[in-house]
Amino acid sequence: MDIFDMLFTTFFYAGFVATLDLKERRKAEKRKCEQFFILKKITYNQDAFLKKEWYVVKVPKFIDMKDEEFKYRVGYTPAKKGGAKKQLEGRTFTINLADLEEPPKIKKADHERERNRRPNRNDCKNFSFVAEEVHGQQLLTQWSGMEITRNYRCSLIRKWHSMVECILDAKTTDGYVLRIKAVAFTRRQPEQVKKTCYAKNSQVLSSEDIDCIGYMLLMQMMYLRVEKK
Repeated sequence: MDIFDMLFTTFFYAGFVATLDLKERRKAEKRKCEQFFILKKITYNQDAFLKKEWYVVKVPKFIDMKDEEFKYRVGYTPAKKGGAKKQLEGRTFTINLADLEEPPKIKKADHERERNRRPNRNDCKNFSFVAEEVHGQQLLTQWSGMEITRNYRCSLIRKWHSMVECILDAKTTDGYVLRIKAVAFTRRQPEQVKKTCYAKNSQVLSSEDIDCIGYMLLMQMMYLRVEKK
């Protein structure tokens, strides 16, 4: 074997080895890409709630709750791990008043009579609570507002009856400032000729909220004392 054959064999072997290395490198890159896309697919398909922590939402005690064992607890709320305090502060929760109250005990014989009776008016009120503090796995809230449901408000509208609305900013004796929006519907008198009649509800509201603290005003709104007046 002369020198030219030796050089040709050496170059051919070196080129073959380089080709094998290039193929192995491409296969390795392909495997890395496949693993990357598989991990991305698994990450995208994961449920977002698996990465969150759940906290118990508690409301202040102002009515009799349903369950004595889990008193004040009304539900759960998720938050990302590690940043719960920043994410949960200021969050608002809306709960129906009928869900908070303890249902009345009814005997089996009184079911038919209770069915024909006028339904509870507390189920048309939604209470809103705002988160103030995170204490361990518990989220402590404070009452922030009340409103009637849209279905109940629409059911009160009648033909030839006028709706009177007024907005009043009132301050309680304990320093809370409340913005009250009253909605009143007029009622015809037996001997009335005029189709509509108007009432000044702002006078009733101002006399109600200034002479009591925020807790007492909340109880009055809950049990319809302001509405009746």
